[in-house]
Amino acid sequence: MVMTYPFSLSKARALQRLIASRRIEEDDFQTPVEFVTGVDVAYSGNIAAGVAVVLKLGSFEVVEVKVHIDKVRFPYMPTLLSFREFPVIRGALMKLNSRPSITFVNGQGVAHPYRCGLATYLGVMMNMATIGVTKSKLCGKVGDYQGDIAPLVDGGEVVGVALLPPGSLKPIYVSVGNKVSLNTAVTLVKKALKPGSRMPEPVRQADLLAKRSLAKLASEGRVKHEAIKDAPPHILLSY
Repeated sequence: MVMTYPFSLSKARALQRLIASRRIEEDDFQTPVEFVTGVDVAYSGNIAAGVAVVLKLGSFEVVEVKVHIDKVRFPYMPTLLSFREFPVIRGALMKLNSRPSITFVNGQGVAHPYRCGLATYLGVMMNMATIGVTKSKLCGKVGDYQGDIAPLVDGGEVVGVALLPPGSLKPIYVSVGNKVSLNTAVTLVKKALKPGSRMPEPVRQADLLAKRSLAKLASEGRVKHEAIKDAPPHILLSY
């Protein structure tokens, strides 16, 4: 399952449909869940920083952080974010010494017009359990709330839920990525929320660390586009 070049939209859609067809919406990961991973990407011009951070669920102690920085290889295109962000996220995940039970992704999972958001793409491509969590929805309509949860429905299919974090009037959107049921995904997201935070701690930490990584490079003068435009891939920074 690889993207062939030159790029064509039809090839990208075909790959999305194939990956979506191979997702697993049942729990298939190591339990009990003691450690979880959060992943996110930050950008500075044509440079992307992918971060994978491992936390202990409950105490939220950070036990491992890996960063992968590379040139952006794919333009921003709505509903095709996976092709842009997967390479740097994969680079960070491959450096981890640990293999936590499940990975929280700052992106859509099944709650995607083609049922293949970043969380599903990542989960299927790397054969891992993933959950998609975002602040905005990409498709579907929110149904009636029962307590802090409402179904997110697209084309007559429940593709996720809108979840109100404690103390927040703005929902986050949770969907299956791969190898997890929607009920379990919601339960784990709730466990990963710190009081006063809208996003689960694994994703929040990954977001902060990705931005800090780029800020550090900027302070060192290492993200000036004219200085790195001809740099070979994957060797700009790896730690």
